[in-house]
Amino acid sequence: MKMYKIIKPTTRIDNYQCIVMATSYTDPLEQMDLIRNLENDLRDLKISKGTVVFDLLTCIGDNFERFSTLCFDGYKFNLNSYEIINVPKKSILRKNMTIFFNKLDKQLESTVLNSTQIKLIRHGLTI
Repeated sequence: MKMYKIIKPTTRIDNYQCIVMATSYTDPLEQMDLIRNLENDLRDLKISKGTVVFDLLTCIGDNFERFSTLCFDGYKFNLNSYEIINVPKKSILRKNMTIFFNKLDKQLESTVLNSTQIKLIRHGLTI
């Protein structure tokens, strides 16, 4: 089972090429082999040059490091471009992520999220 899901938005969200959603307690950016697998998946999906945003809620929790970006050149990431970004609570990005996480069902319970956070997501509340 993959530890992430790549979402190609039908419309551009803040000029991001795609969104990578962590779906387990494992950070998809924590090891080079995971990063290489992710690069391969992006190439397979024909993701072109641009910025990729990561939502790491399920592996690091709801803190200031939850959202980050990396530049992708169509083949690989520029690891020196890593940046933690601030995404406002009322942003469309967070609202879309809540909908995505709500669909994870039982898989959401195998993350670092506590029961209160899971309940908020289950009730459609943005965290």
